[in-house]
Amino acid sequence: MPAPSILVLVGMSLLIGCANGFSGFGNQATLYLQSPADQIAVASGLLRTATYLGAIFSSSLIGITFGPAATDHGFHTLAWVLLGIGALALILTVLDRSIPRVAE
Repeated sequence: MPAPSILVLVGMSLLIGCANGFSGFGNQATLYLQSPADQIAVASGLLRTATYLGAIFSSSLIGITFGPAATDHGFHTLAWVLLGIGALALILTVLDRSIPRVAE
């Protein structure tokens, strides 16, 4: 398998970094819009805690699926696990009756 160009690797890193930065910004902006003024500090702490727990979970998942070396098999296993997690999140979202079906 030929090695990818350094430009491809840099480009992919930039895309992933921008997506990660914008998602963090969006989550924080939503937190400020949805939280009552007297609860913003608590909500910010919970958001930060959830972010750290997500980072711990994701690094553990990467370590478990790849093991001592990154391989194609590990990458495919990781993709299937993430697909399963995404499907579970979608099912839980669809079944959540507290989410309004129509925007107000």
